[in-house]
Amino acid sequence: MNFVWQFARARLGPVLANDYAKNVGILAFGTVAAQLVMFLVLPLLTRLFDPQAFGVLAVFSAILLTLSVAICFRLELAIPLPMSDQDAMALVVLSLIATLLGSAFMGFIVHFFGHGIAVALNSPEVQAYLWLVPLGLLVSGLYSVVQMWAIRQGRMREVAFTQFTRAFGGAATQVGLGLAGWVPHGLIYGYLVYIGLGSPGLLKSLFSKDGATLKNLRWSDLRRNLQEHWRFPVFSVPESLLDAAAVYAPLLVIAAYGGVAEAGFLMLAQRITGAPVAILAGNMSRVFLSQAREKQREGLLGKFTRDIMLIITQWAIVPFALLMFLAPLCFHYVFGAEWNRAGVIVAWTVPYAFLQLIVSPVSSVLHVQKRQFQVFLLKLFGVCLVVGSTLLAGETGFYPVIETFAISSLIYYALYGFTVHYYSARG
Repeated sequence: MNFVWQFARARLGPVLANDYAKNVGILAFGTVAAQLVMFLVLPLLTRLFDPQAFGVLAVFSAILLTLSVAICFRLELAIPLPMSDQDAMALVVLSLIATLLGSAFMGFIVHFFGHGIAVALNSPEVQAYLWLVPLGLLVSGLYSVVQMWAIRQGRMREVAFTQFTRAFGGAATQVGLGLAGWVPHGLIYGYLVYIGLGSPGLLKSLFSKDGATLKNLRWSDLRRNLQEHWRFPVFSVPESLLDAAAVYAPLLVIAAYGGVAEAGFLMLAQRITGAPVAILAGNMSRVFLSQAREKQREGLLGKFTRDIMLIITQWAIVPFALLMFLAPLCFHYVFGAEWNRAGVIVAWTVPYAFLQLIVSPVSSVLHVQKRQFQVFLLKLFGVCLVVGSTLLAGETGFYPVIETFAISSLIYYALYGFTVHYYSARG
């Protein structure tokens, strides 16, 4: 591991600050431990729950993850940016208010329109679990907010610990309920445990260590920070919903046209190809955002961005190539005979997952440069391309829906990478 970090610092030279490498390393350690727990338990879960059960979880989680990216009105992204903790705490409170309002609104929608949603998705099995969506949004938003505050305060070890405890608690719940015969309930309840388990510790840390900052807040602080960061809810909310729709809406289309089991195969495949993204991209993006302002003031933001993209490419290309080749040959040995289809899907999804891993950690450079409108247009094009092409494939039957999704996603992330590279070069 030391060799890896020494290699990274040598490649990135003076631009890659030691603090960045250290912070990413701490967060990545927690995420690696979490992903390892979830990966090790997958062969057991695929024998306790069939593809149909995974498909129900896939549809439920697709709904929840699509909405959760915007549940805080994207104000949580602004928490690391202010110079003063007072302003950052104002953004914490604003984000929590947004989470409460958004969750309450979704509770209203599910109560009155839940049946219609399940019918529209052609997934009646999911209707029994839609009432859990507002609860999932509430705990997801809470974790996002307190996590961003902890990262701003440099409490990387606390965040890393919560990542492990979330994974362990969620996996243990799923296995336990699976052994008890709770199918597919156990997968969904365990998933909710995973979402919410990290918040209590970080929330306790916030109150105990930063309670004075919270008590000193005034309504004028909330109003001023909302006015200063209005671009996040106005531009970044639609952009994030479009981005999430590009990722998760095709899964809903696949469930509607190919069946819930096909969505289960795709979900397992995405867990495998998405593991590197989960390990590196999210943590690198948060730390990148926390240091981007300083790099911008030094005139190094463009080089900082491009060098990170280069080092990720050099690290990831060989493992992804091996995964693409071996998955169709080995999946049925690891996960069970009925999961061979998921291995074939992995081979299709590896190329776009590779580009996603390169682009995602540094995509926030466009927000730092206040190019939210350009990002919105890019995401609008992406959702039209990915969702539109997948929907067209489902309607016409001209080409398999999962393969169509993979190809269109590859085109989208290639364009996204070009856009990030182009604007970062302009400073």
